[in-house]
Amino acid sequence: MKDTETHQHYCPVCGSYVIWSHASGVPGTRTRVMCGNNLAASQTDWEPESFLFCSWKGFAERKKGGKIEIYNADGTRLRRKYKK
Repeated sequence: MKDTETHQHYCPVCGSYVIWSHASGVPGTRTRVMCGNNLAASQTDWEPESFLFCSWKGFAERKKGGKIEIYNADGTRLRRKYKK
């Protein structure tokens, strides 16, 4: 099982989407989450004069029912937000 979700959770620092991928179906497993404006994120539309860099990171954890929850690095839950 592999879950990938983008554009449903947004960075609490800059408002960009967050990037994550979780391949394990085992409850309690974690994977890293990062801001779409992080230097480690792949960018195909990068424009140096208008790009914002953000270093926010967190983690995603699979729960017993199979649901994925996303957290800030300090362990507080990242709430889902929808951009208008």
